[in-house]
Amino acid sequence: MNQSRIFLLALCLWVGASALQAQETVTLRCEVGNCGGSLGLYTFDGFSFRQIQRANAAAGKLQLFEFKVPASAPQIYYAGPLADDARPLVLSSDEKLVVLKGNCGDLRNAEITGSKRNQDYESVKNRLAELNNKAGQLLRNYAYAASEPEKAALEGQMREVDTQKKTLLD
Repeated sequence: MNQSRIFLLALCLWVGASALQAQETVTLRCEVGNCGGSLGLYTFDGFSFRQIQRANAAAGKLQLFEFKVPASAPQIYYAGPLADDARPLVLSSDEKLVVLKGNCGDLRNAEITGSKRNQDYESVKNRLAELNNKAGQLLRNYAYAASEPEKAALEGQMREVDTQKKTLLD
Protein backbone atom coordinates (compact mmCIF):
# COMPACT_ATOMS: atom_id res chain seq x y z
CA MET A 1 0.00 0.00 0.00
CA ASN A 2 2.84 2.41 0.80
CA GLN A 3 4.47 1.66 -2.56
CA SER A 4 1.28 2.54 -4.42
CA ARG A 5 1.01 5.87 -2.56
CA ILE A 6 4.62 6.70 -3.35
CA PHE A 7 4.05 5.78 -7.00
CA LEU A 8 0.89 7.92 -7.13
CA LEU A 9 2.67 10.86 -5.52
CA ALA A 10 5.59 10.55 -7.95
CA LEU A 11 3.16 10.38 -10.88
CA CYS A 12 1.34 13.53 -9.70
CA LEU A 13 4.63 15.41 -9.33
CA TRP A 14 5.75 14.34 -12.81
CA VAL A 15 2.43 15.39 -14.40
CA GLY A 16 2.56 18.74 -12.58
CA ALA A 17 6.12 19.40 -13.71
CA SER A 18 5.23 18.48 -17.29
CA ALA A 19 2.28 20.87 -17.25
CA LEU A 20 4.52 23.71 -16.05
CA GLN A 21 7.02 23.04 -18.83
CA ALA A 22 4.28 22.97 -21.47
CA GLN A 23 2.91 26.37 -20.43
CA GLU A 24 2.72 28.70 -23.41
CA THR A 25 4.77 31.87 -23.43
CA VAL A 26 4.95 35.14 -25.34
CA THR A 27 8.38 36.35 -26.41
CA LEU A 28 9.43 39.99 -26.44
CA ARG A 29 12.60 40.49 -28.47
CA CYS A 30 14.26 43.88 -28.04
CA GLU A 31 16.67 44.90 -30.81
CA VAL A 32 18.11 48.11 -29.41
CA GLY A 33 21.29 50.12 -29.25
CA ASN A 34 23.05 52.09 -26.51
CA CYS A 35 21.41 50.24 -23.61
CA GLY A 36 24.48 49.28 -21.67
CA GLY A 37 24.64 45.75 -20.42
CA SER A 38 21.04 44.97 -19.50
CA LEU A 39 17.39 45.80 -20.05
CA GLY A 40 14.45 45.32 -17.69
CA LEU A 41 10.84 44.25 -18.14
CA TYR A 42 8.40 45.85 -15.70
CA THR A 43 4.76 45.81 -14.69
CA PHE A 44 2.88 48.68 -13.06
CA ASP A 45 0.34 48.11 -10.28
CA GLY A 46 -1.14 51.63 -10.24
CA PHE A 47 1.33 52.89 -7.65
CA SER A 48 4.76 51.64 -8.59
CA PHE A 49 6.75 49.70 -11.16
CA ARG A 50 7.95 46.19 -10.39
CA GLN A 51 10.77 44.60 -12.33
CA ILE A 52 9.76 41.08 -13.32
CA GLN A 53 12.76 40.20 -15.49
CA ARG A 54 16.19 41.54 -16.43
CA ALA A 55 18.06 40.36 -19.52
CA ASN A 56 21.72 40.77 -20.43
CA ALA A 57 22.67 41.79 -23.94
CA ALA A 58 23.91 39.26 -26.43
CA ALA A 59 27.32 40.16 -27.86
CA GLY A 60 27.35 42.41 -30.91
CA LYS A 61 26.87 46.00 -32.03
CA LEU A 62 23.09 45.74 -32.02
CA GLN A 63 22.05 44.61 -28.58
CA LEU A 64 19.50 41.81 -28.43
CA PHE A 65 17.45 41.18 -25.32
CA GLU A 66 14.76 38.54 -25.01
CA PHE A 67 12.01 38.17 -22.44
CA LYS A 68 9.46 35.39 -22.09
CA VAL A 69 6.22 35.91 -20.18
CA PRO A 70 3.32 33.50 -19.64
CA ALA A 71 0.69 33.72 -22.37
CA SER A 72 -2.38 35.42 -20.93
CA ALA A 73 -5.05 38.01 -21.55
CA PRO A 74 -3.63 41.32 -22.82
CA GLN A 75 -1.42 42.98 -20.23
CA ILE A 76 0.67 46.15 -20.38
CA TYR A 77 4.38 45.75 -19.73
CA TYR A 78 7.22 48.27 -19.81
CA ALA A 79 10.64 47.55 -21.34
CA GLY A 80 13.64 49.76 -20.62
CA PRO A 81 16.93 50.19 -18.81
CA LEU A 82 15.04 51.75 -15.88
CA ALA A 83 11.36 51.75 -14.96
CA ASP A 84 11.02 55.51 -15.40
CA ASP A 85 12.57 55.32 -18.88
CA ALA A 86 10.62 52.42 -20.37
CA ARG A 87 8.44 51.83 -23.41
CA PRO A 88 4.90 50.60 -22.73
CA LEU A 89 3.70 47.65 -24.80
CA VAL A 90 0.95 45.07 -24.72
CA LEU A 91 1.71 41.35 -24.58
CA SER A 92 -0.97 38.67 -24.88
CA SER A 93 -1.50 35.06 -25.86
CA ASP A 94 -2.69 35.93 -29.38
CA GLU A 95 0.80 37.12 -30.46
CA LYS A 96 3.67 34.74 -29.76
CA LEU A 97 6.48 37.15 -30.76
CA VAL A 98 6.63 40.93 -30.40
CA VAL A 99 9.73 42.85 -31.51
CA LEU A 100 10.82 46.22 -30.11
CA LYS A 101 13.36 48.09 -32.28
CA GLY A 102 15.03 51.33 -31.34
CA ASN A 103 17.61 53.11 -29.25
CA CYS A 104 17.68 53.26 -25.46
CA GLY A 105 18.32 57.00 -25.68
CA ASP A 106 14.81 57.35 -27.13
CA LEU A 107 13.14 54.08 -26.19
CA ARG A 108 9.70 55.62 -25.74
CA ASN A 109 9.63 56.21 -29.49
CA ALA A 110 10.94 52.75 -30.40
CA GLU A 111 9.05 50.82 -33.08
CA ILE A 112 7.02 47.75 -32.17
CA THR A 113 6.63 45.19 -34.96
CA GLY A 114 4.77 41.92 -35.25
CA SER A 115 1.87 43.15 -33.14
CA LYS A 116 -1.47 44.42 -34.40
CA ARG A 117 -2.56 44.81 -30.79
CA ASN A 118 0.29 47.28 -30.11
CA GLN A 119 -0.49 49.20 -33.31
CA ASP A 120 -4.10 49.52 -32.15
CA TYR A 121 -2.92 50.58 -28.67
CA GLU A 122 -0.71 53.31 -30.20
CA SER A 123 -3.55 54.47 -32.42
CA VAL A 124 -5.95 54.80 -29.46
CA LYS A 125 -3.27 56.52 -27.37
CA ASN A 126 -2.53 59.05 -30.15
CA ARG A 127 -6.22 59.73 -30.83
CA LEU A 128 -6.84 60.26 -27.11
CA ALA A 129 -3.93 62.73 -26.97
CA GLU A 130 -5.46 64.63 -29.91
CA LEU A 131 -8.84 64.80 -28.19
CA ASN A 132 -7.24 65.94 -24.91
CA ASN A 133 -5.37 68.69 -26.76
CA LYS A 134 -8.58 69.80 -28.45
CA ALA A 135 -10.42 69.79 -25.09
CA GLY A 136 -7.65 71.91 -23.55
CA GLN A 137 -7.85 74.39 -26.42
CA LEU A 138 -11.64 74.61 -26.07
CA LEU A 139 -11.30 75.22 -22.31
CA ARG A 140 -8.83 78.06 -22.93
CA ASN A 141 -11.15 79.56 -25.54
CA TYR A 142 -14.05 79.24 -23.09
CA ALA A 143 -12.09 81.11 -20.42
CA TYR A 144 -11.61 84.02 -22.83
CA ALA A 145 -15.07 83.93 -24.40
CA ALA A 146 -16.68 87.34 -24.26
CA SER A 147 -20.35 86.51 -24.81
CA GLU A 148 -22.87 83.91 -23.68
CA PRO A 149 -23.63 82.68 -27.22
CA GLU A 150 -19.88 82.12 -27.75
CA LYS A 151 -19.66 80.20 -24.44
CA ALA A 152 -22.72 78.10 -25.36
CA ALA A 153 -21.15 77.17 -28.72
CA LEU A 154 -17.90 76.17 -26.97
CA GLU A 155 -19.84 74.09 -24.43
CA GLY A 156 -21.44 72.18 -27.31
CA GLN A 157 -18.01 71.55 -28.83
CA MET A 158 -16.66 70.35 -25.46
CA ARG A 159 -19.61 67.94 -25.12
CA GLU A 160 -18.83 66.59 -28.60
CA VAL A 161 -15.16 66.03 -27.64
CA ASP A 162 -16.27 64.23 -24.45
CA THR A 163 -18.61 62.03 -26.51
CA GLN A 164 -15.73 61.18 -28.88
CA LYS A 165 -13.51 60.25 -25.91
CA LYS A 166 -16.21 57.99 -24.43
CA THR A 167 -16.78 56.30 -27.78
CA LEU A 168 -13.06 55.76 -28.26
CA LEU A 169 -12.59 54.23 -24.80
CA ASP A 170 -15.62 51.91 -24.97
